[in-house]
Amino acid sequence: MNRLFLSLMLLLALAMPSFADAPKKVLLIGQGPDGHPAQTHEYLAGVTILEKCLKPVKGLEITTVKADGAWKGGPELIERSDCVVLFVSEGAKWLQAEPKRLEALQKMAKRGGGLLVLHWGMGCRDAQFIEPFVQLFGGCHGGPDRKYQIVDTDLAPVETKHPILTGIGSIKLKEEFYYQLKFVKVEKGFQPLLQATIDGKEETVSWAWERPDGGRSFGFSGLHFHENWKKTEYRRLVSQAALWTLKTPIPEKGLAVGVTEPKFFVMRVLSRIMARNFEPGFFVEHFIKDMGIALEEAKRMNSALPGLALVNQLYRTLKAQGFGRKGTQSLMLAIEPISNVKR
Repeated sequence: MNRLFLSLMLLLALAMPSFADAPKKVLLIGQGPDGHPAQTHEYLAGVTILEKCLKPVKGLEITTVKADGAWKGGPELIERSDCVVLFVSEGAKWLQAEPKRLEALQKMAKRGGGLLVLHWGMGCRDAQFIEPFVQLFGGCHGGPDRKYQIVDTDLAPVETKHPILTGIGSIKLKEEFYYQLKFVKVEKGFQPLLQATIDGKEETVSWAWERPDGGRSFGFSGLHFHENWKKTEYRRLVSQAALWTLKTPIPEKGLAVGVTEPKFFVMRVLSRIMARNFEPGFFVEHFIKDMGIALEEAKRMNSALPGLALVNQLYRTLKAQGFGRKGTQSLMLAIEPISNVKR
């Protein structure tokens, strides 16, 4: 009887899932355009790049979402995540605009979840949203006295031994930083990571916080300009911050975060299409002109370019519909009707 009982227990144990091997769930929250000029506040494009950097890391399950409008399924997604990255417009207000959203993040934090916030994701114009946000993320760019400035400056590590800063040195760059931020008031666990020289003073623009609930938080007030994602140090900083909040080991020489120039461009265009952002980087009407030149030259050489001719026709249709001054990614608007796609 005892032998039979032990055998059944062994079979039951083998049949049960291995919770130790369950992947850690990372939720990357972005949004569509918020009215800032093109190449700035590219939220969805930014988290798409971050997803690319984190994807090779074993043991992670990454979900990237566009959290515009009511985002009704958001609280459930947040609550079951192990790490949340917030890169949205006026994030401190956005988080508290929906009580269930804030409650879900508080529950997730209470069980030791990782929290990351980038640029305007840490912001609010109204001071009433500051304190609840600070208690989760450790810092906030909020209230009528908030400071921000576009500067050509040096960004330097404060504490080079922190795991997040592995493989990251000083960076010279152009960036809009939020500074003189409102930070959590604690005696231990809070660590400034990076400082930028602004008006002759060293201002903290990035931090890490080991929260009393056992979880970890990170913030970085840069990333106004999408172009700065091209910097290896930026991609490594945010990627390694995600790993640190998940308590996942960071490689000794820093995480490999290679994103080639073509992939960088493609991810930006795809994220704009996903966000229904058709504002121009390159005008449709200018592209039509360039294609016309190529088709004329091909005709002169007695060469056929049927693919280009088809694309040219689609773009001409787009222009006829009044989209000539939109970006080339708006080709989607011509393809959707003939593909019977309804929105």
